[in-house]
Amino acid sequence: NTKNLKEFDAALGCKLRDCQNIEELYAAESCAEMVGEIKIPTLALHSRDDPITSRKAIPLEKLVDNPNCIVVLTRNGGHCTWWTAWTPKRWYPRPVVDFLEVVLKEKGHGVLGRRQLDEGSSMLLSQYFRDVKSDDLNQF
Repeated sequence: NTKNLKEFDAALGCKLRDCQNIEELYAAESCAEMVGEIKIPTLALHSRDDPITSRKAIPLEKLVDNPNCIVVLTRNGGHCTWWTAWTPKRWYPRPVVDFLEVVLKEKGHGVLGRRQLDEGSSMLLSQYFRDVKSDDLNQF
């Protein structure tokens, strides 16, 4: 019997991936080495209170440094939930759809990446997202 996710990963994940230990498993499963190679607009949404994927597991610095990535960090949201305060409804679909609409619109102009969005697109996305800089990550 395992008591937490890390023990579960050590007991089962290491065997399935043929890894010697949990550190080797997490390194093999991580996207950290590939994040810098992202060439298409990507929205990375992460919550500080995510009980499954901790802040340390996300290569935020590499995401922020990639001009094709928009990083969204929230205080609350859990793991894939982001419920509104009083209505039983998730808030993330609207900004995600708006992001995708902007990407499709900008792609038609041959322009990709957050630093090249036109003024209207930037304003649409800024109602949800603030461009995260490397210095901001210390506060998260």
